[in-house]
Amino acid sequence: MPSFAKVREIYIPEQRNVVRKNDKIAAKIRERLASSLIKNGLPGIGECNVAVTYVDLSPDLRNAKVYIMPYNKADNANIIKIMTEHKYYFKNVLASTIKLRVIPDLVFKIDESLDRQNKIEEILHSLQKNI
Repeated sequence: MPSFAKVREIYIPEQRNVVRKNDKIAAKIRERLASSLIKNGLPGIGECNVAVTYVDLSPDLRNAKVYIMPYNKADNANIIKIMTEHKYYFKNVLASTIKLRVIPDLVFKIDESLDRQNKIEEILHSLQKNI
């Protein structure tokens, strides 16, 4: 009789719980940053019209990409520069309000999803006119 090797069953934990936890933490980070910008504005400038639209958190919770949308499109580069210069202020805000072992390193980026959405709608509208 041929011998068969026993195949062990390997337990792989569900990844859904990890993803759900990261999403909750990212939502808390977005909420805290947005409320800080509303209450305090940008350090050194004061009131600023910026919306925090999305936070993309790495699986190890060490890095976070914070997508922002300035209401005045002309100030995009200036807003990113100022927020990057004051990222330790924002990390301090997060550290005082969210209990995490490590506060993620923040990288600020402009959210261009609304611009892309408008372009797609314009293309679809022009195609609909041609039909």
